[in-house]
Amino acid sequence: MPVTIKIDRSVVSSAADAISWSQDGRLAVASGQSITILSPTTNIPPEEDEEGKKRVLRYDTNHTVVLDEVPSYYSEITSSNDQAFSLTATTAEIVFVNADWSPSGMAAITRGCLLATLTSRGEVVLFHQQGNPHTVKWQLRANLNHITLQDLLRANRLEVHVESQKLVLDDNQMRGLRFHSLAWSERFIYQGGDKWGSAFLALGSELGYVMIYEINANEIKKAGEIHVGDEWITGLKWSSWSADNSSNGTQDVRRGRKTTDNETVNRMEDSNDITHAAFTAFLSVSTSTNRLVVKKIHCTKTPNGDAHVDSMDVDHDDERKKSTPRTPANLTVLEDREVLASSRFHLSIHRWYRDNIHHTNVLAVVRARHLDVFIFSENTTKSKILSFTTDFSAHPTVLMISRVNPTVVQVTTTSCKGESFSVNIDTVLEEALDVDDSRSVSDIISSLVSKRKKRTTDSLTTALVNFECFGGVVHPHGTYIALAYTLTPIEKLRYPILSQQSCRIVFLPLGNESLETLIVPTARSIIDGSSLSTWWEILTLQTFISKSDRENYMKKLIDQLQTDESSPESIYAGQTAAVDSSRGLVLENMLNRSLFKPSLERHRLLLHLGVGSATVVLQFLAAIVLRYANGIDDHDNLGLLDRVSLLSYNHVMDGDSTPLFNDGKPTEIAISGRFFEEVFDFQSENSGNLESITSKNGVAWRRCSVTLLPLTSKDVVTCEGCQRKRIKTVPKENWLVLAILRATDVCIYCGSHYHER
Repeated sequence: MPVTIKIDRSVVSSAADAISWSQDGRLAVASGQSITILSPTTNIPPEEDEEGKKRVLRYDTNHTVVLDEVPSYYSEITSSNDQAFSLTATTAEIVFVNADWSPSGMAAITRGCLLATLTSRGEVVLFHQQGNPHTVKWQLRANLNHITLQDLLRANRLEVHVESQKLVLDDNQMRGLRFHSLAWSERFIYQGGDKWGSAFLALGSELGYVMIYEINANEIKKAGEIHVGDEWITGLKWSSWSADNSSNGTQDVRRGRKTTDNETVNRMEDSNDITHAAFTAFLSVSTSTNRLVVKKIHCTKTPNGDAHVDSMDVDHDDERKKSTPRTPANLTVLEDREVLASSRFHLSIHRWYRDNIHHTNVLAVVRARHLDVFIFSENTTKSKILSFTTDFSAHPTVLMISRVNPTVVQVTTTSCKGESFSVNIDTVLEEALDVDDSRSVSDIISSLVSKRKKRTTDSLTTALVNFECFGGVVHPHGTYIALAYTLTPIEKLRYPILSQQSCRIVFLPLGNESLETLIVPTARSIIDGSSLSTWWEILTLQTFISKSDRENYMKKLIDQLQTDESSPESIYAGQTAAVDSSRGLVLENMLNRSLFKPSLERHRLLLHLGVGSATVVLQFLAAIVLRYANGIDDHDNLGLLDRVSLLSYNHVMDGDSTPLFNDGKPTEIAISGRFFEEVFDFQSENSGNLESITSKNGVAWRRCSVTLLPLTSKDVVTCEGCQRKRIKTVPKENWLVLAILRATDVCIYCGSHYHER
């Protein structure tokens, strides 16, 4: 039976494409004055039934701060045209109309996702999680309109009103600050960057420009802009990144990157992210005249570390292409090319799908009743067009692309009334195929709609209701879908009561409810989505099959996860690390490329499934650090807390046998708190307890779950998944511990995020 989440007292304020799904499993829905955020709960009590203990599916509801609490850039400006300013600054109701998640790792403390939101007043606001995710609302990270305004001010393109001291904008500048669309690109990781990389946020303005900002956990900076035309930019979508084959180096297809012979560090094993000096992606742009333009974006990294963006216009029936010289923080378009010409028919949604096996990009576009599918081959501007006509009686609000098999994808569109249409596309033969009813998403949605339109009342009579669909999205791992809709009585009050209104989100399978067609999730790098998100994916998929098949499904999954034979001992038995003159940079990169690859993610998933051990995960960490420490010739440069961690890791790896780290110094070490000092013996049997350690004074102290240091201060962060504590920072002389903390910026046990009190 499909899992349905009901959000009470909620009205969706976006007409189409209203739901967004993050890499770490969160859902966001635009709901008036705030964004509703649904997070898979991490505190799940077992529930008893006749079959034994089982997990209970539940999502926690949180919100961003309301718009009235978000500072607006309108308070800083005035206009030379009072009428234009008054029409812009005041509307009947200011609400959120769109929301989109960044890749994971863009938030500074939690290393979670940033939420980019668009308001009906044309403002783009970034939110991030701060504090306890269950009690604290999502807070403002930045207002992109304000940042754009400051860029104009630094360029001396604005005047200051003498009396009010406000910035004076002309009509074009006002239009350039009002945005009507936004879209995040996928993550890209430059050579020499950290494991999280950066992402581009594209903003479509009323003036016909696309502003592109490069954003990561540390900064927000403008990367360039594209002029599309004089129309409003009403829709933006990025395709996936692909490596630029014109650069020096050899192509490493499995990692989606190029490598050079002298590259020794910062290699992210088994990751699909792009780690490269140059790469390309498509950006599709829809306008207020219902035309669609596709631009091929070429991005490079300069020696000073800035991202520079170039573009080439793309036309499906013209192979001509022109590129602009690379200029710092600037984007120049020499010629506009249209994929779809202007039309009176409304262009609702467009979406990309990347076929990594055959290196093609699929673009689906819905305009009125027509569905157009474009297939772009890699490194070519020519595309194949497939057109279809639906029999919808209402405007489309959903467009989803999912994989059926290695060569076929299914494109599904749904109208606001729940009418659905699906078509299969062979990306190799570039042709449409017949849809198998057992694998048709449209049939699954239609079945749901027919059931939801009938409601049984208390008197056991059937009452008809209106089904209104606002958006749908495929899970980031491509295993099932989420659909946002509302049910309203046909005979309703003229003025609806908020307490009687609610939004519903239902999870539906990509295929029929049988074990044979159900997709089995695979372990991925923690960069692509945490094991906690995959675990919730597994729990949801279980609900799509019969109870008699669930045991076999879990057995199949566990057998698949237990096929990995890597062990902590195999890591430690490897060669010693090279000489590190960077005070921990080599160690940090060793941890980054070893702790977060899919092979270790299998152990975390087994831990979630109740058949793994948390000690195994810690043993992997200890093995890597001890291997590194034994390769260091001079142990005198280690800090006091560095020695404490290494001595503690000895007990993780070898129990009562000879320690793996021994520098010949005393193992009784005094550790200072804020107003006190405690002495611990890190070679005693007591130090083998990984949860706590007792001092010479007989006081038991809780230990850091990562470094195993005694937590003698409150300067810690807490995992929102497993509630384990990790020390936040240490004095800079303890460079080895600092390298461990930099690498373990997400929980190594469950893959969830840390938060501060």
